[in-house]
Amino acid sequence: MDTIAAVSARRLGLNSLWLLLARVLTQGLTLVFVALVARRLGVAAFGQYAVMAALVFLGNTVTTFGADTLLIRETARAGGLTPLAPVALWLQLALSVLWIGSVIGIGFAFPAALPESRLPLIVYLLSLFPLAFYTVFSALLRAFERMELFLALNLFTALLQTLGAAILIRTQSDLLILCAWLSLTQGIAAVSGGWLCSRLEAFPALWRTARLAEVWALVRLAWPLAALTALALFSQRLSLLMLLPLAGDEAAGWYSAAARLVEGLKIGHYAVLGALLPTLSRRSSPEANRLFRASWAAMLALSIVLALALTLLADPIVTLLYGSHFAPAA
Repeated sequence: MDTIAAVSARRLGLNSLWLLLARVLTQGLTLVFVALVARRLGVAAFGQYAVMAALVFLGNTVTTFGADTLLIRETARAGGLTPLAPVALWLQLALSVLWIGSVIGIGFAFPAALPESRLPLIVYLLSLFPLAFYTVFSALLRAFERMELFLALNLFTALLQTLGAAILIRTQSDLLILCAWLSLTQGIAAVSGGWLCSRLEAFPALWRTARLAEVWALVRLAWPLAALTALALFSQRLSLLMLLPLAGDEAAGWYSAAARLVEGLKIGHYAVLGALLPTLSRRSSPEANRLFRASWAAMLALSIVLALALTLLADPIVTLLYGSHFAPAA
């Protein structure tokens, strides 16, 4: 029993390390990307972009419908690909159509609730379709505990969007170009994820039509996870979505700049939690409880240290990354 626990702890540690590297490197590149875009677009245009990004992020979360978590758990338990993968993909594609239509409908009914630039928003929303494939492929890589491939995929995607922004974005009039590039980047990332999954012999099984009964069964199984995740993320993004109609583009830009820094503090937590899910799915309850309690204590200690550090250094960090125009973000 002690040997099994030691092996589990080592595997959890290694998987956490891979996921931590994925988070650190991609978040680092994302921070460079955000700082670059903020400086070149300016406060107002960056505020519009931030709202568009929030809508796409929320859309991806809602349309995923908790199926990625179930896919990781069931694949890890089965030790191989399950019929859940293609069903999750078709469900996410269908929900993406509904989300895009809903956002566009809200834009017509309540124009002040969304950015004035409609075309960039629509172009960016189209990225939800390749994101559906990307989400399933990422979940499969994590389920098979191929965290090194997951790291490579995330790093490639972040590097691609950052390099493209550095080359293409020059002034605040380039918002449409930015959204088009981000959608194209997501398409390239989805193709790359499919190629990586083909090495796991998981790719061909996705290409089948899911029956309506299968999709409905997944909806019934996943809706508690979907509701919990969606409510948590809506509560985090609601302030940004309300700022645009209430206080304007600049306030949305300042808030988003600050929020990006706070989100960066969560990379360690996501790394541990991402590694825990497939590991705990294979363990007995006593062993799983011990691993979970130890991980929780470590994350709590990390939270305290990082929160204090960012609070004390808010002013110089904001000025260094975004420039003096973003000083209120501190």
